[in-house]
Amino acid sequence: LLIRKERSWILTAKKSSAYGFLLVGSNVSVNIEVDPRHPKMLPECYFLGADHVVNPLRTKLNNNMHLWDPDISLLQNLKDLLEIDFPSRAALEKSDFTKDCGICYAYRLNGTTPDQVCDEPRCGQPFHQACLYEWLQGLPSSRQSFNVIFGECPYCNKVRQYGGNGSWDEAVRLLC
Repeated sequence: LLIRKERSWILTAKKSSAYGFLLVGSNVSVNIEVDPRHPKMLPECYFLGADHVVNPLRTKLNNNMHLWDPDISLLQNLKDLLEIDFPSRAALEKSDFTKDCGICYAYRLNGTTPDQVCDEPRCGQPFHQACLYEWLQGLPSSRQSFNVIFGECPYCNKVRQYGGNGSWDEAVRLLC
């Protein structure tokens, strides 16, 4: 993925992949999709995490994308655009940031990792999309309107909404 794995945490990339999840912080990562035909160009970046954390990163990326330099590494470009330092392998253990799903208590479920995060800053519990959807469907207090289910976070009990069809095309997130 054009990033040396010994320097930063790449969560799910395979050696031959053109994509992967790069750790930004606790329960926050960026899904990077590199175009194999143009590997030195700005990749597609999708942030995963609570809105109060990822929205400033999206803003920085959008405001700084003109600074992308194809002559420097992908990691250095992302550091410059996002104005952050990624956690290094030397500074963190994998257990410091790979948080298990708050419903099934596993990190991996059918090849997926927790990609939904409670937006309450004091909670921030991650969940697998499938687990959260099933959990909210099973709650008597949840209600559904079209493809959106409203229900409480299993951890902090704040009311949330979940885009319910399970499709990647739909904006699926927890809200406070």
